[in-house]
Amino acid sequence: MQPYTGIIEGFFGREWTWTDRADYGTFLAENDFDFYIYAPKGDRFLRHDWVLDWPQETWEELVRLRERYSEQGVQFGIGLSPFDVQQNYDSAARSALLAKTKKLNQLKPDLLCVLFDDMKGNISDLAQIQADMSHLIADAADSERLVVCPSYYSDDPVLEKVFGNAPTDYLEDLGRLLDKRLDIFWTGPLVCSTDYPRDHLENVRQRLQRKPFLWDNYPVNDGAKKCNHLHLKPFRSHDITDLVSGHAINPMNQPVLSRLSLHTVQASHSKDYDAPLAFHEALNKEKCPAPLAKALARDLEAFHEQGLLEIDSTQFIADYQRLPEHPFRTEVLEWLQGMYEFDPACLTD
Repeated sequence: MQPYTGIIEGFFGREWTWTDRADYGTFLAENDFDFYIYAPKGDRFLRHDWVLDWPQETWEELVRLRERYSEQGVQFGIGLSPFDVQQNYDSAARSALLAKTKKLNQLKPDLLCVLFDDMKGNISDLAQIQADMSHLIADAADSERLVVCPSYYSDDPVLEKVFGNAPTDYLEDLGRLLDKRLDIFWTGPLVCSTDYPRDHLENVRQRLQRKPFLWDNYPVNDGAKKCNHLHLKPFRSHDITDLVSGHAINPMNQPVLSRLSLHTVQASHSKDYDAPLAFHEALNKEKCPAPLAKALARDLEAFHEQGLLEIDSTQFIADYQRLPEHPFRTEVLEWLQGMYEFDPACLTD
């Protein structure tokens, strides 16, 4: 059996276009994915300026996007990041959350995500505040499913280094306080985990008092370091279907190239999974011309492991400019030319 699987557009940096997002409706439907969640960090009306309504043009794009996913039979989700409201959770904040939830209800999302990630969390009663906020939103939401992302969504020490020390027993308290009908995101042992040991997931299940909803930060490549790499490798085999309530995959800033690894997700749950074969099948499904497919297979390790800081970009640019036209080629060239460079300002905008 396949887990409840989809993608969450939840990265920093260069955003996908509305056309990219709409096209993914077809891609996900054709490849047996269950859902798409709209939650780009660059949408300030979901994050830093969440209390404000979107401009009419953006709202109309969201309505069309939701309609596209309905037509394709793929569930549509949206992620709200009420930035730093936990620092001053008063009656005005509650009213604003209710108003935003009612606005989101107009999109009729199948999934509604309340995201407390990547914001200061060193507050003594953090779990209680976030549980109260989540229940307030859940009671007002029309969505069938609600998923909460904790401030500390992994045991990775980098989170406390950046966002302050987590309150004692934060995850255990959040798991105890949150209604059991609500799911909780978890990224694994690390923020960007490469493996999900079964004993680790079982431990997390006990702490959260429910199976974690996996937020998989592969193949995502946002951030000052990761933007220098293209993660095109197939997914690793993960025997975790019985230990998670869902599997949300955070793709790369490059929407088309992300499909190479995403094509391999469903196969990776199979006992007879052949990763190299799955990669070449992905190239075929995307109608990649043979010379370009050969180049991508050849450069897989260099793009993934070495990245822009170690390879000779000039030579690679010359090589790919000689290859047949294809969306893969376009995104590779843009990446080689530095068009996906990370801007730290996006963390505060």
